[in-house]
Amino acid sequence: MGTTTCLFGTGLLAYVVNIKNFSGRKFMRILFLITMYFGGGLIPFYLLIVKLNMINTFSVYWIPGIFNAYYMLLMSSYMQNIPDSLAESARIDGCSEFRIYWRIIIPVSLPVYAAIAVYSAVGHWNSWFDCLIYNPSGEWDTLQVYLRRLLLEVEALQQVQEQQLARTKFRNITPKTLRAATTMLVTIPIIMVYPFLQKYFISGITLGSVKG
Repeated sequence: MGTTTCLFGTGLLAYVVNIKNFSGRKFMRILFLITMYFGGGLIPFYLLIVKLNMINTFSVYWIPGIFNAYYMLLMSSYMQNIPDSLAESARIDGCSEFRIYWRIIIPVSLPVYAAIAVYSAVGHWNSWFDCLIYNPSGEWDTLQVYLRRLLLEVEALQQVQEQQLARTKFRNITPKTLRAATTMLVTIPIIMVYPFLQKYFISGITLGSVKG
């Protein structure tokens, strides 16, 4: 959910700031650039989430990440290399801006979309701190939180190994072995995604898209 909404929202923003006849595109670009260098901090952001009633909800995992300034710059830089004649010919035929974005810009920009998809998916997959802060009830705990909790329990168990029952039942379990197992469990799904997206990292997809 987080990756899909981030790709759609950030990609749409990148397209908007690249429309040359849109008078507010420079202001929007500067506005989002400011957010990369200046932020309110953790406490103001937490208070904002509370005011929006997103505590202990699934929406807190994906709504704040719909627009990403850094990803917007990457996608915008790629879209600048797309020939303007593609969008102009579509406008002449009566296409709306959203349809141009959906039917032309996205298919032509698949390489950068694939790259951003990997970045966003890895970020969401490894996110656990947000879950601890914005999900105090534990109703929407993620896999990373469960693995962290498991590691802490095993480490606590090792500290009481002087008890005979604990030594007998868990003598083969150590924090190192469990850490290695959880690392594989967390890493393998992300590694399996790369082969399917690798082909989209090839540049030059727009070559030949405009006929002379």
